[in-house]
Amino acid sequence: MHNFKLLRENVDTSFISKEIKEALVNGYISVDFGMADQILPDLELSKIRKYQSAHIHSNWQKIISEFILEEKTYLKQSRNDSSFLYKSDLYKQFPRTISFVKEIAMKEGAYVQRLVLALLLPEGDVYPHIDEGEYYRHRDRYHLVIESEKGSEFTSGDEKQIFREGELWWFANKEIHSVKNLNKTPRIHLIFDLLPKNHRNFRQKIIHSIYQIFFQKSYDILGKNKFTKMIKNNTKLRAVFLT
Repeated sequence: MHNFKLLRENVDTSFISKEIKEALVNGYISVDFGMADQILPDLELSKIRKYQSAHIHSNWQKIISEFILEEKTYLKQSRNDSSFLYKSDLYKQFPRTISFVKEIAMKEGAYVQRLVLALLLPEGDVYPHIDEGEYYRHRDRYHLVIESEKGSEFTSGDEKQIFREGELWWFANKEIHSVKNLNKTPRIHLIFDLLPKNHRNFRQKIIHSIYQIFFQKSYDILGKNKFTKMIKNNTKLRAVFLT
């Protein structure tokens, strides 16, 4: 098996579930993303944000995310060519979750990149697609299963694998892949990307770190909408942040 690698089994994810519940109670995430027994029984697809057609049955809560100049929608696909990240308002609500991911990154000799909580509707699908663009080129994708009683069936290339609760998986997301929720309840995963530390030389690391600091501070000061507008209207900034 080349497209899947099981890194850990029987991971105690109760601390992540606790942080999700606290974020839910404090209004940082919507009830649509509650734990299974809190999901509205009549939840409609129209209430789920449509990031792209492959993920129409999914709801993502971004903790750390790559910057996308134009958000992917159901009707319009857009390549993701940015390697810069921003921390969302959720970042401070998940300290133990972030510490866990940083521990994994350290053991893998990598940097933490995108970090999201992903809910997949009961018996929902993630349709076949490939993660394309500059951001994905050098990063590895990991899934930690938080809540999924019967598991989810993943397909990558010509291989299939069931992801079960408490398992941490790497899989080849740059192959054509799809997912089927085997449960009659929502499935919740922690999904994160890691960038190998040897990806850039020393000079590139310093330059990228400086730009990343400027990026995050500008994003925090201006907010997402104003920052996006600034990038759109400035050719030089687009060249810096989208390559």
